[in-house]
Amino acid sequence: MRICYIAHLGDLSGANRSLVDLVCAVRNLGVDVFVITPKKGELSRKLDELKIENLCIYSGSWLGDLKKEKKIKKLAKIVINLFAEYRFYSFFKNNKFNFDLIHYNSFIYGVGAKSLLKLNIPYVWHIREFPEETFGLTFYNRKKTYELVSNSEKIMAISGAIYNHFSLQFDKKKIKLIYNGLEVNNNKTVLKRKSSNDKISCLLVGAIAEDKGQYEAVRAISFLVNSGEVANIVLHIVGNIIDVQYFSEIKKYIEDNQLDEYVIFHGYHTDVSTFRELCSIALICSKMEAFGRVTVEAMLARELVIGSNTGGTIEIINDMETGLIYHQGDYISLANRIKYAILNKNEMDEIVERAFERAEKSFSIERTAREVIEQYEIIRRKE
Repeated sequence: MRICYIAHLGDLSGANRSLVDLVCAVRNLGVDVFVITPKKGELSRKLDELKIENLCIYSGSWLGDLKKEKKIKKLAKIVINLFAEYRFYSFFKNNKFNFDLIHYNSFIYGVGAKSLLKLNIPYVWHIREFPEETFGLTFYNRKKTYELVSNSEKIMAISGAIYNHFSLQFDKKKIKLIYNGLEVNNNKTVLKRKSSNDKISCLLVGAIAEDKGQYEAVRAISFLVNSGEVANIVLHIVGNIIDVQYFSEIKKYIEDNQLDEYVIFHGYHTDVSTFRELCSIALICSKMEAFGRVTVEAMLARELVIGSNTGGTIEIINDMETGLIYHQGDYISLANRIKYAILNKNEMDEIVERAFERAEKSFSIERTAREVIEQYEIIRRKE
């Protein structure tokens, strides 16, 4: 079986790391793989490193922030994508690679799908996000987008939250729930965490944007510090700045409340394992996490996860069993959960171990790969 995967970005953000994990896992199970990227960058370099065949067809997403995006930028993107569509058509028409199926990695990108329909080449769609609801983005041509996705052979949802949401918009029979998978480290030795002057270290990983909730986390830390309830705490924030205005508001709040020694920004890092080794608590403050790759990563790193009561987060962790849940939008609720974790270390150690076992059992990439291949085979039998 030979599958062509189509990436939506050129970086190694969460969705593309999930793509790389999936491509490697299905390859290990005997599938021939090929990847098309929209830009040269971290992703294409990683694919080269892994000796995975790949091709760059320069293109862009099919949605944007219509309130902020200038008309000329939108027009330029549309023109670029028209040229890219022609390249896709030529590439797939020749089909010298004899692909059995095309696999789109994200709902925010669909260049080439029109060509696949014309050429009668089957394709599937992975939906990993709520692009309009979470990111505040709008499809340039929503009707056409949904038409192309509707014509896919199968739609793969990475969480129950995604499944339930899109079951109202697409044929429910076409949607298959397949939880995201990660590479599981079989080393069961508890990580030896580095201490930093006996400070309690919390970690929040994610692009700095309103939907990821960094401001909420900072306000929770401020509440704990300025109320005198917890003084020996530091919040490490890792992620690139997506929303400059939002970042500026957070920085001003930190300055106004004298939190410079309690909140540290580290920028974007492809590998966050060093931070996970440093921090015993992972905060998931997203307004609506589609799945929560960073949640599972934290569980596998034996960090205590404190997450919001929304989206895919509550599918991954059960309150007081495999993590702690707080009320999203309520920074005092988050602060109280952090305080509870600090005061009940032995109980938290038990939760961390149960969380590790759940992540290892339920969210391995091997399991995900087998379920994806099963869908490929069902589609092939239909042809």
